[in-house]
Amino acid sequence: MRPASFVPGAALLAVLLLLPFTPALAQGSKEERMEQHIQSFHFSDTAYIQEPQQLQLQLGGLWWKRTGDDSFELPLSLEFGASERFEFDGEVDFSFPQPNTGNLRAVERASAGVMMALVDSRASGVAVTAGLAFVGSRDSLDNSFDPGAAPSLSAIAQRGMFIANVELSMDIISRNSNVDLTPEAALGLALDLGRVQPVLEAVYENDESATGIFAAGLRFHPTQSLELGAAVPLEVSGGETHVGFTTSVVLELGGS
Repeated sequence: MRPASFVPGAALLAVLLLLPFTPALAQGSKEERMEQHIQSFHFSDTAYIQEPQQLQLQLGGLWWKRTGDDSFELPLSLEFGASERFEFDGEVDFSFPQPNTGNLRAVERASAGVMMALVDSRASGVAVTAGLAFVGSRDSLDNSFDPGAAPSLSAIAQRGMFIANVELSMDIISRNSNVDLTPEAALGLALDLGRVQPVLEAVYENDESATGIFAAGLRFHPTQSLELGAAVPLEVSGGETHVGFTTSVVLELGGS
């Protein structure tokens, strides 16, 4: 735990660390940007930056089968390309008490932030992105929101039909005059077979207890601007194992 004043300090530090990159980025890049073969993974964000004036909408659904307490989560996110190097994004996570009741329980987490491309090269097949989001989160649906920040760093590499994406992030949340730090690491692997892409994912989160998630699924592209996904995740936490099911719909509008 750290004092609550650590939250704005950490956010400022993250911004200062990115400043050395801005002169080079401001000059732009003569290299072609990477072609996006996959829009999103289920449990992590890709390192792609949206094209200027392009809007991406994503709606997901995540159901967990837990002993005596099934849960259903509904994340809604959007990304908007502000320039070749910057995008704005936001996300709201809804939670349902039971998948069959249809009653909206509450918003668990909301965030808004900016992403900056540090590297985006089709020639090398690598993209690296840094981000900073401001977050409102709560550890219980009966509590009020606690403020915080969430810095992140993600990288994606493409070699032929193979795609690998890594994301490192940390939630820095102020709670009761203290600060909770929740680091997370995610790895996503995909095989580009055209319209269909098999996907494997692994996520590690260190919250109150270490949690690991392993998922296998498919992404399907009926059109260039639409992506559908489904996966079966396995969660290991506190000595217990839970199985789930997740789906997603990704739609892109505008852009060049």
